[in-house]
Amino acid sequence: MILLTSVTYASSGPGKNGKERENEKGNHISVSQVPGYVLAQFNAMFPAATNVKWEAEKEHGRIEYKAEFYLNGQKLKARF
Repeated sequence: MILLTSVTYASSGPGKNGKERENEKGNHISVSQVPGYVLAQFNAMFPAATNVKWEAEKEHGRIEYKAEFYLNGQKLKARF
């Protein structure tokens, strides 16, 4: 299952919103740690993506890979 969302981040000081964002983050990983089939699917869907950052997070007993990137001037996220 793939989920694509447009994301807008606002700068905020300490507080509930900052804490919620902190808890949502997985572990940042290098592109070499992303499985080949995930990279192939990502590159097929977003060939012009730039500044791609990857995270891995355990969701419901399985590992979910999240890509945060820029495409056409917009910051986006995709989950695999």
